Amino acid sequence: MGQKNKTVLALLIAVVIVAAVGASSLFNLISPGTPAVVLPAATEPGSTEEPGTPGGDYFTPVEVTPETVQSVIETLSRPSNYARTVTILTAVGGDAYAADTARVWVDGAPDTTWPRWTQTERIRPTGQVEHSIIEETGEGEGTLYLWYNNDREYRSYPADRWSADLSQRIPTYEDVLALERDSITDTGYEEKSGTPCIYVEVEDPELHYRQRYWVSVSDGLLVAAETVKDGQVVLSASASGMESTEGTAFTLPDGTVLHRTSD
Repeated sequence: MGQKNKTVLALLIAVVIVAAVGASSLFNLISPGTPAVVLPAATEPGSTEEPGTPGGDYFTPVEVTPETVQSVIETLSRPSNYARTVTILTAVGGDAYAADTARVWVDGAPDTTWPRWTQTERIRPTGQVEHSIIEETGEGEGTLYLWYNNDREYRSYPADRWSADLSQRIPTYEDVLALERDSITDTGYEEKSGTPCIYVEVEDPELHYRQRYWVSVSDGLLVAAETVKDGQVVLSASASGMESTEGTAFTLPDGTVLHRTSD
């Protein structure tokens, strides 16, 4: 994969790999071994079954292979606003792991609506609460507002297109699209946490890890991801609890409302 993408992915997993080196297995790994498959048939109009995507959209049966999976994922329609919870489990040695949970609110369609807003309330394993609001203004520019716990003061920093993803510590749709095709070793269609997903596995011999992604066929968002090093899952990420962001205020600790979603 490109140097830029390697750098970003390395940042996402660096702390995990350092913590996991020399540690015993966190989980017994079972390889999915999914073959090339065909997505389920679209629901016909008038059917009593639920459609494949929110809002009455339908997805067409498409074969998913290492050669076609990125093109298929690129056609998925993603919501312009949503809220959800992201949970990260990090191996810390033996059978122990640390849990890191983030509540995330997003408003603005990716790459089409500017500014795009991401608000994150992240609870670290230590119990510390990290708050951030990221305003993306387009062309890879923006502002990050950051504060902790119940502080009334905040700091602001320049932000780029990767800042919102790094604040959540979860890989994204864009990460999958940016992969070098020859690094994709397995693809398929799987249900993950009750959600129909496209499954992608990649391997990077230079960084000595495998990365697994599950992308929802209904909204194009990442449902889960795993980082595997030396046969052990050293990082697992999962997202759940999709909700609307209607009426959400993106508010700084001093009471300043930077943005409010429409009701």
